[in-house]
Amino acid sequence: MDIPALNNVPDADAIRLEARRLGLEKHLLELHTYGVTVIPPETVGSPDLIERMRDGILRVLADRHDLEVPDDWRTHSTPWGGPKIWCWLFEDEALIEAALHPVALCIARFMCGRSAILQGTPAIIKTQGTASRTNEEGYMRLHTDTHGVPSPLPEWAQLVNISWLLTDYNGPEDGPTVLVPGSQRFGRMPRGAEGDWWVEGAPIEPIPLTGKAGSLAVWHGSLWHGSRPRTAEGMRITLPYIYGRSYMQPIHSWTKALEENDNAKWVEKYPELQTVLGLWHPYPTDRDGPEAPQEQDGTRHMIGVGDNIYA
Repeated sequence: MDIPALNNVPDADAIRLEARRLGLEKHLLELHTYGVTVIPPETVGSPDLIERMRDGILRVLADRHDLEVPDDWRTHSTPWGGPKIWCWLFEDEALIEAALHPVALCIARFMCGRSAILQGTPAIIKTQGTASRTNEEGYMRLHTDTHGVPSPLPEWAQLVNISWLLTDYNGPEDGPTVLVPGSQRFGRMPRGAEGDWWVEGAPIEPIPLTGKAGSLAVWHGSLWHGSRPRTAEGMRITLPYIYGRSYMQPIHSWTKALEENDNAKWVEKYPELQTVLGLWHPYPTDRDGPEAPQEQDGTRHMIGVGDNIYA
């Protein structure tokens, strides 16, 4: 019995069939079971896109902070860049292509519904000596990405982190993200000593993320994770894309971003941005977005409202 082919639950069936076409069903199972999965480069495809994204990030950081692009990111081992690491989408066309990549969108919609919206795009460059936001030695406390939402957190995802690994994560020496599989079911943020996972005798022992450049590392927005310092030479370069349900507050104001630097041209070139950036959404009411789609009887239908978590 091929349940998705029955089209009995249209929103969920469409995602399942797309996942089957893209070879992602194993990864959907891992996300449901553990709250994390790593999609390898051969499944993601687009090796040229990875190189363009990496080059674009280095170029933009150099422009933002009046720096020279390192001669070789593989050997550059001193801290580089600056504090402004957000608002990347319109900085390079490769980053737009990544936001609309069919593998990324299939996963985002499985986790956060077919009306999932891109929340924001931070870039992370880590070298030897890079301090984290919570520890000068480079360790980051365990936390979740579902910021500002009180406990108990629901078991179903309100946000999903889809991180493009633009360099290899081979082991602890690369300064990877560390994760606690299954912790998305805890329904809360880490408390007290639970967050300081690197301290001797810590109650939680996370696992290091590993994956080759070109992989997508994906985790549930409520999964506990942190990071460790890098000891290997060279740079760790990562571009996370945060997608969320349509009722979540976006990290970036996309309507404002589209008004800057002729960015509206990208919506004309990539019409799917209308959906992915939530330009269809009627809120906030101080913006004039497109009319909400209508049902056959003429009544308005607002995507994402209802009991179906796949809507």
